Formats: sequence, structure tokens, C-alpha cells
Amino acid sequence: MNIRQAVKSDATEMVGLFHTLDSETHFMIMEPGERVITVETQSERITSFNEDHGKLMAVALDQPRYG
Repeated sequence: MNIRQAVKSDATEMVGLFHTLDSETHFMIMEPGERVITVETQSERITSFNEDHGKLMAVALDQPRYG
């Protein structure tokens, strides 16, 4: 497993994960369709975290992503 700091290019996969989680479980705070997030807003959120030295947004990948 590879755990690293999130980067802007992770935004698309993160948004997809959020939507999948919302539709697959009843244990999330938001119901399916209630979460309003776009790749652009997630990308901005990642940038905000990376610019604030007191915050960390991390991603965990089964396999390292290359390229």
C-alpha cells in the first residue's frame, strides 16, 4: 500500500470515490445525491490543504500510480 499526500490530479478519483461511498452505504453523513462536489472544487480543496502547513490530505493506494 502506498500512502502519500493528495495532489490535484487525485481530484477525479476522489470525487468518484465519494459518490460511490454515498450510494453503497447507509453509514455516511450524506445520502446519495446530497453531496455537491465537482472535480474542480475537490482540486481547489486539495490545493488549499497543501498550502496550509497545519493540514494534510492523504490518499492510500493499493498499488503505486506511475506517470
